[in-house]
Amino acid sequence: MSIAKTVKERSVARTSDRVRSVPWSPIRHMMGLAASMPDVISLTVGQPDYDTPRHIVEACKAALDARLCYGSVSMEKLAESIERIHRGLRALQKS
Repeated sequence: MSIAKTVKERSVARTSDRVRSVPWSPIRHMMGLAASMPDVISLTVGQPDYDTPRHIVEACKAALDARLCYGSVSMEKLAESIERIHRGLRALQKS
């Protein structure tokens, strides 16, 4: 008998009937379903079990180096963008 199976059996044995009667949440059901399917990547709880593709890592590094983040936008530029969008929407309403 494996250690993992023994630990699982012990934890189930110590779990009260009341706790065992609580139904699984839909997300737990989906996690179990995904785990039973070949070639399915679970994007729920936990860390991925594969490395991030190199091109994504490099793109993230480049964005950080270029300071491309929400904090790099000044309030003035944000206000200008909102005004430009507002003008465009007004023009559409009038047409």
